[in-house]
Amino acid sequence: MQDIICARNLQSLLILGPPGCGKTTLIREICSEIANYYNVMIVDTSNELGGDGDVAHPGIGKSRRLQVLTRSQQHKVMVEALCNHTPDVIVVDEITNSDEAEAARTIAQRGCFIIATTHGNFNNLTRNPILTGLLGDTSTVTFGDSRAKHNHGGKKSVVERVREPTFGVCIEIEAHGKLVIYSNTAHCVDCALARKPFIAQTRQLRSDGAVEVGHKLITCF
Repeated sequence: MQDIICARNLQSLLILGPPGCGKTTLIREICSEIANYYNVMIVDTSNELGGDGDVAHPGIGKSRRLQVLTRSQQHKVMVEALCNHTPDVIVVDEITNSDEAEAARTIAQRGCFIIATTHGNFNNLTRNPILTGLLGDTSTVTFGDSRAKHNHGGKKSVVERVREPTFGVCIEIEAHGKLVIYSNTAHCVDCALARKPFIAQTRQLRSDGAVEVGHKLITCF
């Protein structure tokens, strides 16, 4: 992970996976590492990430917490963290709705890194109408007969990405100790929407503690 969260090359990062797969544990470890180099603010809604006591969970290192009283206010507290606390990085455990997706995009547009988690996998997220804003939003484009025949295999309408993704890198937790790295989110989203296969990197933690790096052909439908 050091290459992904390198202090000299940090990008906004989205961690994907089903409930209970270890997203919170991973994002906590990332907080602890990057807080040595950046001003990190955690928007903590469930208190699962930073702890619910007066003393923060030791796993977040030097990161600060901004606790959220009710889930419905998370998107507002995300923007508050940006405007009032001047962080370099905002961390959010679980983005679940369009308001939070829009708040994440606002944070990224104003020059602040954002690291967040959400449920699901990359394929489903590219077609999720509620959270597609995390990956750049999509729009259906309709073509005339001639252009469709010559450029789109006869298809008169295609779904395309309309803006830059909020997150430059996506990490999908595929299984315990196994990650799939989508290192160029924009390219991967474009391929997924066009139903074109692409290559993603895999990382598997072996029993001896070493990390085995490989590659996987991703096909989205």
